Amino acid sequence: MAGKSTSALSNVRFLVVPISPLGSWLLFTHTDTFPLTVLGYGSSTDFAAAAHETPVSPTQKPVVGGIGLGSTVRIDFCASCSYRGNAATMKKMLETQFPGIDVVLVNYPPSLPKRVAAKLVPVFQVGVMGIVLGGEQIFPMIGLMAPPPWYYTLRANKFGTIASTWLLGNALQSFLQSSGAFEVYCNDELVFSKLMEARFPGEIELKDLVGRRLANSGISDILL
Repeated sequence: MAGKSTSALSNVRFLVVPISPLGSWLLFTHTDTFPLTVLGYGSSTDFAAAAHETPVSPTQKPVVGGIGLGSTVRIDFCASCSYRGNAATMKKMLETQFPGIDVVLVNYPPSLPKRVAAKLVPVFQVGVMGIVLGGEQIFPMIGLMAPPPWYYTLRANKFGTIASTWLLGNALQSFLQSSGAFEVYCNDELVFSKLMEARFPGEIELKDLVGRRLANSGISDILL
C-alpha cells in the first residue's frame, strides 16, 4: 500500500498511515491475536521518538534493590522472658523493609552472678525436700543427735513445705535466668536498648532507627 511504512518493535508490528501533507498520521498496531487496531494519532516527529523506545513486557516486574545488602542486624533478646515472638516479628519486618539485610537472633544471657545463683536453686530445693522427708536420719549423720526446732515446724506440714519450696524455687530460678534484654544492633552499633529505655521498640520506630543507621553508613540512600 502506497504511503505506508511498517516498524517492528519486539513481536508487535506497527502501521503508520499519513493523513495530511503536514506530517500527521494514524498509527495502527497489528498482532496475530488482534489483526488491526488503531493505536494513536500524532506527527511524524512523535512517531520517530516512539519508535526508539524499548518496549516493556507487561509481565516484567521491577527489580527490588538490596537496600540492606551487606548489613547485619543482631537482636539480643531474653529467651527465658518469652521475647522470642517479639524478636521474630521484628526480624520479619526488617527483612521486608530492607531487602538483603541479615537479621540474627541471639539469646542475651543474665549476668554471671545470676547464672551461678540460678544453678544453686535446684540444689537448695532438693536439700529442703530431703531434710523434710528424712531429717531424722540426716541430722545424726552430720553430728546433730537431735534435730533443730525448725525441722519439726517444716515436718508438721510436709506437703505444704515441699510444694512451697518447689514453687518459690522455680519462680526464683526463672527470675535469676532472665536478663530482660531486647538489644538491637545494626552493623555492631547499638540502635535500641530495652535495658536503657525500659520498653520495647515499636516497629515503625525500629525501622526508622535501622534505616537511619544504614543511611549514615552509606549503604542505603533511602531513609525509610
